[in-house]
Amino acid sequence: MNELQSKLVEMLHWFDGFCIKNELSYYAVDGTMLGVARHAGFIPWDDDIDVCLPRPDYEKMKSKFGNTQIGKYYLEMPNSNDEAFASPYAKLYDTSTTLIEHYQKPLIRGVFIDIFPLDSLSCDEGDAIKKLAKIKRKQYFFMSRVVAYSSRRKVYKNLAIIFSKIIPHSIVSNKQLRIEIDALCKSEKYDINKWGGMCLSDWGRKEIMPLSVFGKPTRYKFENIEVFGVQNFDTYLTRVYGNWEMLPPEAKRVSRHDYLSLDLN
Repeated sequence: MNELQSKLVEMLHWFDGFCIKNELSYYAVDGTMLGVARHAGFIPWDDDIDVCLPRPDYEKMKSKFGNTQIGKYYLEMPNSNDEAFASPYAKLYDTSTTLIEHYQKPLIRGVFIDIFPLDSLSCDEGDAIKKLAKIKRKQYFFMSRVVAYSSRRKVYKNLAIIFSKIIPHSIVSNKQLRIEIDALCKSEKYDINKWGGMCLSDWGRKEIMPLSVFGKPTRYKFENIEVFGVQNFDTYLTRVYGNWEMLPPEAKRVSRHDYLSLDLN
C-alpha cells in the first residue's frame, strides 16, 4: 500500500468498528468490493473506499454521529449548509489530513470514504429503472453545477456545466438539490420492494438489481483488516463490471480522481 491507501485502511477499520458498535449493516461496494474479491485489498491503482448502508441503517448512522464529528472523523451529509459540498450522499473525512478536490469551487476537506445509501425502488425491474432515471436527471443537473470545466471531459458535458450557471443559486441552491435527490432515493419503504441499488453511484442501471444479491453482510479480508461485503459478490460484480476477474488494459489502470492537493499530515 502507498501512504494514501494506508490512511484509507485506517479510516475503514475505524468505520467498521463504529458500525459494529452501533449495530449498523454495511457493505464494501464498487471498486472496493472488486478489490476484495480480486486482490484481497485495494485494486493496486485505486485510491478511494466505497461502502453502502441499507437506507434504514444509513439514516440511523446520521443520528449516531450526533454533532457529525467523532474524534478526528467528520461526517458530512446531503443537508450540509456548505454550498461547496459536492455530493448528494455522505462522506466521512479524516480531519487530521487535507485533501483539495477539483470542483468549480475547490473543495477543501480531508481524505474521505464515500458512504452511499442502498435504496429500494420497486417490485418491478422496469419501473425501478424508470425511477432511477428520474433520480439521475436531477443528480446530473446538480453535478453540472459543481464539477469543474475540464479539457478531458466530453464537449457536451462541458457545455452543460456552462449552461447550468444560468440558473442562479439564489433560485435553486446546491443544498436544496442535494436534499431533493436524497428524498427521491428514499421515497419507497426499504423492506417492501425487490429491486433497488445504489442510485447515486457512477454505474447507473448496472447498479439496479434484486436487493437479495447483497444478502447478509459477509466478512472478507481487505489488506491487513477484515470488512463486511456483499454476500453474493460474484453476481454483484458481474452485473456491475461484467468479467470482473479480468484486469483492464494497462492504459486504464489509473485513478479516476482529480485532486488538487493532498497532505496526509
